[in-house]
Amino acid sequence: MRLIGWAMAAAMLAAAWCAPARAQVQWAQVYERDFAAGEASAAGPEWSRRAVAAAPEGKRHFLGKFHEEAVVLHLAGLPAHKFLRVRLALIAIGQWTGEATWRLEPAGGPRLASGTISNADAGAEPKQTFPLYSPRARFAARTGSEGGAGRIIGGDSVYRVEVVFPHDAPAAELRLSAAGMKDADRQWWGVLSAGVDAAAAAPADEKALAAAWAALGSEAMSEGGRAMGVFVAAGEAGAATLLDRMTAVPQADTVRRLIAQTDDNRFAVREKATDAMIAMGRAIEPLLREALARKDISWETRNRLEKVLEAFGEGELPAGEGLRQMRAVDALRLAGPAAGLPRLRKLSSLSAWPQVRGAASEAADEVAGGEIARLLAASEAASAGGDFAAARARCAEAAALSKQAQHLASLEIDDALALVDRREKTAAQLDALRTRLKADARDAMARVELVRLLAGEMDRPTEAATWLSDTLDAKLREMVTLAARRPQDVPQHRRLDLARWYRALAPHVAAPCRRPLLRRAGRLVELYLAGETAAAARRAAEQELADLRQDALAAEALGEGWLDLLRTCDLARNRRAGEWKRDGRALKLAAGPFGSVEMPVAPAGSYELRVQFNRAAGRDGIFVAVPAGDHRGDLNISGWDGSCSGLEWIDAKEANANETTVKPPRIVNGRNHLLVVTVTLKGDDVQVVTTLDGKPYVKWTGRPGRLATASAWNMPDGTTFGLGAHQCDVTFLSARLKMLDGKWRLAK
Repeated sequence: MRLIGWAMAAAMLAAAWCAPARAQVQWAQVYERDFAAGEASAAGPEWSRRAVAAAPEGKRHFLGKFHEEAVVLHLAGLPAHKFLRVRLALIAIGQWTGEATWRLEPAGGPRLASGTISNADAGAEPKQTFPLYSPRARFAARTGSEGGAGRIIGGDSVYRVEVVFPHDAPAAELRLSAAGMKDADRQWWGVLSAGVDAAAAAPADEKALAAAWAALGSEAMSEGGRAMGVFVAAGEAGAATLLDRMTAVPQADTVRRLIAQTDDNRFAVREKATDAMIAMGRAIEPLLREALARKDISWETRNRLEKVLEAFGEGELPAGEGLRQMRAVDALRLAGPAAGLPRLRKLSSLSAWPQVRGAASEAADEVAGGEIARLLAASEAASAGGDFAAARARCAEAAALSKQAQHLASLEIDDALALVDRREKTAAQLDALRTRLKADARDAMARVELVRLLAGEMDRPTEAATWLSDTLDAKLREMVTLAARRPQDVPQHRRLDLARWYRALAPHVAAPCRRPLLRRAGRLVELYLAGETAAAARRAAEQELADLRQDALAAEALGEGWLDLLRTCDLARNRRAGEWKRDGRALKLAAGPFGSVEMPVAPAGSYELRVQFNRAAGRDGIFVAVPAGDHRGDLNISGWDGSCSGLEWIDAKEANANETTVKPPRIVNGRNHLLVVTVTLKGDDVQVVTTLDGKPYVKWTGRPGRLATASAWNMPDGTTFGLGAHQCDVTFLSARLKMLDGKWRLAK
């Protein structure tokens, strides 16, 4: 291990701060560890997991081997900087088949890098997204790999990840993880080497940006990542350059003249201009889309420009251009909300390539969601510190961004405001309790309540510890003293104890204040798991984590006991098929065959389910899985090319050919629809009653054993909920569950 001296790094950075404005970024190395070249000694304390293994047929070592557990690199005492660069040599071992996702992200920050990997033999179906970080990418197995570190079952491959992101805090936590693995005995990953560099802000010169633009198309992950970093570290200048290059139009003046001629009084002139633009090809598309975005163009011009775009068709990115364009989108995503978000919004409407427009739109949603989450976290921190005006200001900023970016986050903002309101009331209670203790320091009841409110509702355990006294319960003194430490500083053998104390405390604080406590408890259990190797202890901790997640979901239940099912869904784990993404709390599905996602909640009893959705495009079916007792059917809404709806399968009959078939389906694209499903268990029978937009829809009564979920929806047998669609773009705005009797449980 090589930890770079902070004084040396600070001196290097100071020189960069004073460099000319157009100088290239000067990177100062702040951390370096090459596991591959070293001995099989454990990693240092900066890593949450320290085991080092050796490749069976090679002499190189690596940090690992890991399955789905997260690994965290902690760095403290960083010198003043504006950007961090992370360099990793990732080894994927065994039978990776393009389904599991590997991910790198800073604690509480945006996704830095992620992708799927395939170690399949040459000629297999392209499934992996590496060397890109976009879920839209599809490459052949091992694309971008540098070869393995020694042959293992199914082979192995090495990818050099290099990513730059804005960062100015004195400490950093980098989280590495994998999800979606199916075989713990045949799929692992590890780290051959890791390095971190810091830099001050210094825009790259035009020559460096030009070279970086060329390098964005490299198949090598390290070279492409390094090129992305040049644009990210260049800030506004880098983002502006990317947008200019991605929307540049040859002969722009000629194109503008032709656009103007489409509104000429002479038909022949209009026709000639239209034909000329079609002949110029797709490269002119950004200017056409820019013109169409204006509100002052005539109907004639609009009609002709749309005709030109239709002539271009969908089109596919040229083989050599796909990597460059998609990496440019990712560089804008990493540039952050100020520099990247406005350019991504423009690119999502102006790019000549539909794949780039889609990727830019998704990246813009991701950036907006990340910034809204950051603002709400800042609001929570401000309210904990008693600055309620600042807390509400951050919520207002989040609401403004949510509206501007059309990012659905109203429920999260409402939750944050509810927390601010409650903590403001708690602050008044604290003042009264301090007054009581000032008058009588022996008032034990006031002291206990003060400590409980500080540690619980205000999430200020450090201050709570200052009010402890020998007159208080020994258990309370012990737990609050532990809670006053940072989670990573709590002794390993006490982390579960403290997590359980937080979990026991949560029901006794006001509802809006429970989520921060349960998050603290979850963080402690995760840290415990990161340091625990004994199988029995890990199983107990994993069960504790599952119970905490269920408690957290219950704490987030809406008014009158409603559970937000969309919150239970982790796309990395619960996606069954299709291209899904989050938009605030909503889930969006792109058109494709039988896309589906599981909501891992199983009801035991009667319930009401409310699903609000909007089908933006397409004519085919919306899928809603309906658990009923020990079985599950599904509602197929507007299926069979929009001809009918119904409940399926009933006695192995589909929804278009059984007693529940409804014609026509009454679905209108672009309109929000509300589906209400009431499932009532009556003795040996189950009754399913549905309404659509308040009007009676599908109704059925029978034995649960007559129901089954259509196999086309890729939902395994079970009793959980699920959503999906076939060949249409749909947004599921909400999915809420209320138990009428019995309870729900979180499925494993």
